[in-house]
Amino acid sequence: MNTTAATQGSETFHTTHECAALLREVDFKWLMAGHGWWVDTNRLHSDTAYADYWLHQAEASEIPALRHSAAQLRPSFGLH
Repeated sequence: MNTTAATQGSETFHTTHECAALLREVDFKWLMAGHGWWVDTNRLHSDTAYADYWLHQAEASEIPALRHSAAQLRPSFGLH
């Protein structure tokens, strides 16, 4: 599967995989916000300890959708 974005004029087209990954992050961010936790998505990508901490918090949540969201995101940050 192609994972690079194609550019045509001023528009950038992303692959389905990239769009799905972005949607998983957005879902996680809003599910966390609904739980009262504000997560910096830029820092999730740059700070492994930060990502691990918030994913752990989500995995311990009583909310099944939040636990599922964290489980889907964990591999994308290289965490097990």
